Amino acid sequence: MTPGGWSYAGTTARFGVAGQAPLVTLACDARTRTLTLSRSGVVPPENPAITVTTSYGKRTLPATSDTAGLSARLAASDGLLDWMAFSRGRIRFETAGAVPLTLPAWAEISRAVEDCRK
Repeated sequence: MTPGGWSYAGTTARFGVAGQAPLVTLACDARTRTLTLSRSGVVPPENPAITVTTSYGKRTLPATSDTAGLSARLAASDGLLDWMAFSRGRIRFETAGAVPLTLPAWAEISRAVEDCRK
């Protein structure tokens, strides 16, 4: 497991170590009913993508890159969000050229998703 924990504020779930920048962020844009999944601290690869693995399956998301890392945008209704929210114990995030992250499936993920679906 990757050290750290989930926190939730507003409509955003963040995973990381307290006092440090989050490693993963799941942020809702309520106006467009989309969630942005971001992975910080990643040097953008040639073909940016984030692979998400849960107990329900595995999916690779095309991503965009910026100075902070990579991000992928999902509709609030996307089934991958349910896979993440209801995964049995762990979720794995992989990006080319970076150490994979294995995170616990805590309630903060569900809160961000549900808030975006309202």
